[in-house]
Amino acid sequence: MASQDRLVVETQFFKNELESRIYDYRDKLDSIWTDYTNDKDNLHTLLNEREQWLYDDGSDSTKGQYKKYLEMVEG
Repeated sequence: MASQDRLVVETQFFKNELESRIYDYRDKLDSIWTDYTNDKDNLHTLLNEREQWLYDDGSDSTKGQYKKYLEMVEG
């Protein structure tokens, strides 16, 4: 039971972390990173796609899926 509880907590952590990074990176793209990127539109597209997945198909995903998408956003 403890391992299942831990898995639920870790899954929620990665889901929340992904959501936080999406919002944080989008905000930074429109403010402090504006002068440092030439690929702003593509980065916004990636963030929007990950957000759409998170709220649609990803709402009941696994820890591994959240972690994979988090790495894609951070990468």
